[in-house]
Amino acid sequence: MNIVIMVVIGIGTALMLSGCGESAIKCDNSDAKKLVMEVAKNEIINQQYGRFVTYQELKKQSAENPEAKRTLETIEKQYSEATPTLTNIRTKNMDNKLGKSECAAEIHYSNGNKTDITYNLSRTSEGKLYAEVF
Repeated sequence: MNIVIMVVIGIGTALMLSGCGESAIKCDNSDAKKLVMEVAKNEIINQQYGRFVTYQELKKQSAENPEAKRTLETIEKQYSEATPTLTNIRTKNMDNKLGKSECAAEIHYSNGNKTDITYNLSRTSEGKLYAEVF
């Protein structure tokens, strides 16, 4: 009888521990790549065009200001025509216990230019994917 109780306790403990840690998100996960490109787009546009106003602020202003809307459309068209793609994705570190991944990649553009980036992936307390791009 003691052996049965010990086996049940052992299996229960193993099941509880296996559910504790979140597995890390893979660097090439399709949702992660999409989110990384969204975050990168904001930063890239801010670096190229954000001398006077940030991309986020221009988006807000475009709802009420026709000139801001035209500027926003021009910037987004130029960015889109550059066809940025996330390539050469590499995993630098994965911590399954914390559910965090550290990644590196390149953003390639149609004109041959590229931007090296690193990014961290994790989940919020609500379970949503979270990306920090550097």
